Order: sequence, then structure tokens, then C-alpha cells
Amino acid sequence: MSPRVLIVDDDQVWLRLLKKKLDPYADIFFAILAESGQAAVEVLRRQPISLVVTDLQMPGMDGLALLAYLSEFFPDIPVIIVTAYSTPDHKKAVFERGAAGYLEKPFVVEDLARRIATTLKKESEGGTLHSVQLHTFAQLLEMEQKTCTIRVIQKATGYRGVLFFRNGELLEARVTGQRGAKAAYTIFAWGDVVLSIEDDCVLKERRITEDLQAILLESMRRHDEEEEIRNGVPPSPQTDPPLPHAYPQVNEGTEAPADDPVREVRAKLESFLGGSRGIEDLYPDANWDPLIASVHEIGRAMEAGEFKGCAMNVGKASTLVLLPGATTMVATLDRRIPWDRILNWLLS
Repeated sequence: MSPRVLIVDDDQVWLRLLKKKLDPYADIFFAILAESGQAAVEVLRRQPISLVVTDLQMPGMDGLALLAYLSEFFPDIPVIIVTAYSTPDHKKAVFERGAAGYLEKPFVVEDLARRIATTLKKESEGGTLHSVQLHTFAQLLEMEQKTCTIRVIQKATGYRGVLFFRNGELLEARVTGQRGAKAAYTIFAWGDVVLSIEDDCVLKERRITEDLQAILLESMRRHDEEEEIRNGVPPSPQTDPPLPHAYPQVNEGTEAPADDPVREVRAKLESFLGGSRGIEDLYPDANWDPLIASVHEIGRAMEAGEFKGCAMNVGKASTLVLLPGATTMVATLDRRIPWDRILNWLLS
């Protein structure tokens, strides 16, 4: 699962010699070779790459052209330029085009390996999380309005994907052969994953127009459908899943014990909403406890502060709100209730 580093040079002898000298660093990164700029583009299209090391002067697509291509289509992949024909103008040009490093040939291989390792550390500067629920983590990023780049590795297959968030919005997603919403559906459908967090996002413009909640629900539907097909079960018609009820519902007009937490939550919610209108359901449900525990763990890892609760759209007409406690409290609200009012309630 080491990061893949693509090394590009038209000198085949030097390229293979460099690969041999970098093999001892395989526990830090794995080197992949390309003998031209165009060959490098084909590699980038077929598999995930964490960093590119490229010669500057090559026939056809040279190092500057490859750097421009990466800046356009893979802006999060850092590039280190190496050249035997260094000039001040060359050096200035590559840094102006976004290169992460510059080395003159000949160089000591250990220096290049150290430069690669240092650059790769940025991928996980915000921490690494194992066995987290990606849906929950993404919703936390949205709630906290985080800006970051999330690199996702599916443990079972080693597949890799990238999610770009700015101010809590999912701007773009990328996985081998896919970009945009289609890539997001694929990544969010993965099971057990490892996340590496980079506390930055090079993208500025939103390339995914779909709402995050809609993407998460669609990815869950696709995942379940694929599971049914693998198990030989015909896909069922698409319907909104029923909400789990581990405990009897306590609705308005139902007598509840004086110390019942449902009554306390309902009273506080009604005070924010100005009455009971819009409160469709309110009940404790232990089925959500593992999810809430996972959110607590993610929040501590991100130093996000105390977890107050989360809200998500369910179906076409409802908003589901989860509140932590001895048992998770679930509130189903009319979707027409403004989000700012719900957030004020959660933060109170």
C-alpha cells in the first residue's frame, strides 16, 4: 500500500539504474517507470499516482508540457523536476508552473529519495484514520466546513481514490478511470477504508454539482444493489428505507416518565421551532450508537471539539437528526424546516 511514484525520463538506461537504487525505499514509496511524457499520461489514466519525478528535456511531450497536464487534470499530484541542463530561467519556469521541487543532474539518489519522502508526508499531514465510516466522516467535514484533500484506500483491494473538500463542499472526486460524481459514487461505496488527510485543497471551483447527501444515498443504493446481484438476489424497486425503531416511539400526547430523555429533547426542540409543528417523530434508537461512537472517534482525531449531533436528508420529505447520549436520540423533522434553525438547536 506504499504510495506510487512515477519516474519519467527518455534515457532508459538511467531510468532503470535509478529504479534499482530506489528499490530499498519500497517501504516508503514504490517507483513506476515511464519512458516519455505520453507514456506517463497513460500511466496516470490507469492507476493512482502520488508523486511524479520527470526529466525536463524529452522528445515529444517534455517535462514542462507534462507539468502543465498535471496542473490541469491532476492538480493534487506534486511534481519534482530533474534536469542535466539547468538554467535560472528553467528553474524559474518550473516553479511558476507549480513544481514542488527541482534537482540538477547528477544528484545523489539519497537526496532524491529524501525529497520524495518529505513531499509525500504532506498527503497525511492532517492524520491517518483506519477503519472509519467514510459516509460519517464526509458528513462531519460538511458540518465543520472543512477544507482538505482526502485520499482513500480500500483495504480489501488496495484501490485508491481522492476527494476534494473546500469549506465543507465536495468539489471533485477522482478514482482510476473516473472523475466527478461517478467517481464519488464509487469511492463512497467502498467498505473498510484507510483515510489520509491533507489539510489543503488545490481546487477552487466546484466540479460536482450534486448535493453531498444525495451522493451518499445514491452510493449506498448502488452498493446494496451490487451486493444483491453478487448474492443472486434480483434488485428490488428503489424505495426509501424504513427508519429503524429499537424502542417504542414516544410522540406528542403519549405519557412518558418524568425522567424520560425524549420529553426533555422534545421540549427543547419545540422551543426552537415555536411549537410541535414539523416534528414527525422522536425516539431513542441504540442501532445508531456504533455510528455515533465512530463520529466521536473521528472528531477527537480531527480535534473538532465536542460532537453535538448531525442532520441528514432522508428520502424526499424528511430530515433525520441524530443526538448523542446514553442511547442515540433520533428526530425526524419536516424537510421544510430551515437548516440554520436545526443547526442552532444542535449547537445550543
